[in-house]
Amino acid sequence: MGDNCAPECISLSSSEHYNESQYCTVCFESYTTAGERRPACLPCGHLYCLRCIEIWRLENPGRVSLCPTCKRRFRKREIRTHYVQGIKAVDNSELMNALKTIQDYKERIKRTEMELANAKYEVAHHRAQYEILHSRLQNLESRKLQDPAVELLACSQQSASQNNAGPRAKYKASVYVGEHQSCRIMAVNPAKATMVISYLPQPLFPCYCGLKVDLHTMRTAGQANLHALQIRDMQFCPTGDSTFMTCSVDKHVKIYNSDDFQLIANISLKSAVWSCCYDFDQPHRCSQELRLVRFNFTIFE
Repeated sequence: MGDNCAPECISLSSSEHYNESQYCTVCFESYTTAGERRPACLPCGHLYCLRCIEIWRLENPGRVSLCPTCKRRFRKREIRTHYVQGIKAVDNSELMNALKTIQDYKERIKRTEMELANAKYEVAHHRAQYEILHSRLQNLESRKLQDPAVELLACSQQSASQNNAGPRAKYKASVYVGEHQSCRIMAVNPAKATMVISYLPQPLFPCYCGLKVDLHTMRTAGQANLHALQIRDMQFCPTGDSTFMTCSVDKHVKIYNSDDFQLIANISLKSAVWSCCYDFDQPHRCSQELRLVRFNFTIFE
């Protein structure tokens, strides 16, 4: 009994599959090559016989016609008839999905390769910069172990060579020191990030002062009276400490501490002093050298 039932079931299923490709799914009538039973499709792609589509459209006069399967709107002029003897479609949805997935993976691989190439270029660029900075740091450390004065001189020479190569000046920041007059002499201490500027507070009482500016914040950090007359020159000690030397028309050369403007040394000369400097070979002997200068040189105005 069971053996005889199996072939019937198989033949029934194959017959239904065969009828589905040759009969209209609405009226279950076979398609014809002419007349009202011709196969016709809607804009959505669903296939029926032309007679069923016309009946379906005329059942609701004055309303929008909808597809019986997907309910998409259609008009009479959008109906297309097909002059074929049979239609059979193979289900390839899985294949199309697989091809789409493969295409997506290819695009992802392409984007990943481009990102990898950019990352390699950036790594090579950063590595080259790191090697340059590392070699420069080693050079500075080796110079620092030697003489600080030599290091400062080398830095000044390097800055001069860079300036000769081309214009490299760039505006960075500014500081307002107030309504002071005669702001003409200044000295910068790179180690302490400090700048001292000479100025005249008021013209009624001649007393030239020094104004300290913090280069990190670009704000004033203190001030003090330095000389009675105009200050002609101002130099920081090349060792990098806080001491700086000033000379003035009042025939005095003074050494101050820029931290609190405490007077360290005061050297009186016979004539006005127009410039001063430190000895890079022996910067701590600046006061003794200044005494020698008093006897060896004559200052003319």
